[in-house]
Amino acid sequence: MTFAEAWTAARDVEGRLTEAQARRLFGAAAALPAGGRIVEIGSFRGRSAIVLALGARPGVAVVCIDPHVGSDRTCATSRRWRVARVRRAGGPAVRRRRAPLPAGARGPRALGRARAPAGACSCTDAYSSVGVTLALLTSVAPSPAWRYVGREGSLAAYVRERSDGFGRELGELGFFGRNLVRKGLIAAGLRDGPWPH
Repeated sequence: MTFAEAWTAARDVEGRLTEAQARRLFGAAAALPAGGRIVEIGSFRGRSAIVLALGARPGVAVVCIDPHVGSDRTCATSRRWRVARVRRAGGPAVRRRRAPLPAGARGPRALGRARAPAGACSCTDAYSSVGVTLALLTSVAPSPAWRYVGREGSLAAYVRERSDGFGRELGELGFFGRNLVRKGLIAAGLRDGPWPH
């Protein structure tokens, strides 16, 4: 499966994941060895889940966790959550778990305490959302076990290896500040445009 094929299967599914962000997720999924596991926390309509599943090698489990309660941030029905496209495109079965999401930004905080010997993590809303950014800067960035490898928009990527310090994350604070100003102007009706993501 190529990235172009995966993006074709996912791009019409409602969501904010950009093509560049999808390419980063596809690459991370493809790098995972058989027997590995991809866990997505917060799946919305399944756009990123499709990319992850189609990028994964055979023998990699894909589990998507979401409350699926039917709000602007989650989807209520499996009919609208289009992971069936994964199967039609030749990808693996995706397990959906209907469960509450961690309150606040506990996901990144749990990552900072994680003890797994290997792995990678991509976190959306980094340097775009106050809660997620604070959690990353207080829990993941100071952890000696996770190294920041960069971002694509608000999708921050980490790998499970010795950190080289968190100077690179601090360099993203300018991007974060611009996002906060942009959000404030949009919320006040002083600017049009897409919500920073």
